[in-house]
Amino acid sequence: MIKIAVDAMGGDHAPQAIVAGVEAARDQYADLEFDLYGDPQKVEPLIKDQPRLHLVKTTEEIEMGEEPVKAIRRKKDSSIVRAAQAVKEGQADAFFSAGNTGAILAAGLLIVGRIKGIDRPGLTSVLPIAEPGSSRHSFVYLDCGANAEAKERNLVQYAHLGRFYAESVLGRPAGNIRVVYTPLNGSGKKCCLRIFERIGVGEVTVVPEQSEPDGNFPTCPYPNPEIRQALEKGIELCQTVKPDLLLATDPDCDRVGIAVNQNGNYVLM
Repeated sequence: MIKIAVDAMGGDHAPQAIVAGVEAARDQYADLEFDLYGDPQKVEPLIKDQPRLHLVKTTEEIEMGEEPVKAIRRKKDSSIVRAAQAVKEGQADAFFSAGNTGAILAAGLLIVGRIKGIDRPGLTSVLPIAEPGSSRHSFVYLDCGANAEAKERNLVQYAHLGRFYAESVLGRPAGNIRVVYTPLNGSGKKCCLRIFERIGVGEVTVVPEQSEPDGNFPTCPYPNPEIRQALEKGIELCQTVKPDLLLATDPDCDRVGIAVNQNGNYVLM
């Protein structure tokens, strides 16, 4: 049995939506049980039935607008802190909250602790794929905003975390990804090729006309990877190479554009 510690007080529609979601998950998955952390007067009347669901009393709540680290340190009996402590102390296998994102990250770092070899947490989302006939229904996307700046080793760690999540949680075996990459005559080539190698992307083709830095941008009048005009050379090469995705970085390599193969056409995400 897997036990999940749940912050019942966090979220725009808490605790009603949290309790309803927990009961739905419990009814769908027979191997899950839940500890709901929150105010009994607000949470208990919402619980329809008790099997594999336990209420743990807390007396404090971290609001959405509170400064995360200060709130975690001051509100020791809040639902977020108590639920995170349950994981730290081995009383639960996982911790869930829909509340203050910064406080959740702070609880993960300061209470639960980092996984060995991981420097920073990464916000992760599973996004749907709207492609008729596709065998894949979603993909793992991270980091979604936990870190304003990330170093090379952080990007590599995110890749390993995302791969592990896809394999272990979504049950999707890892496969080799074919990539066409262009630095748009900017500075990204050296860094990105090194990262591709470290995360195990074995088949990378660089757009030759845009591989070296050139401040005049002779083949790319708009070196913005988020617009289609910037990716024309890359898309042209994709028609020959047939990669899984086209990836472009802007001149100083702090923004990215991605186009994916959709029924033979490369569509900008």
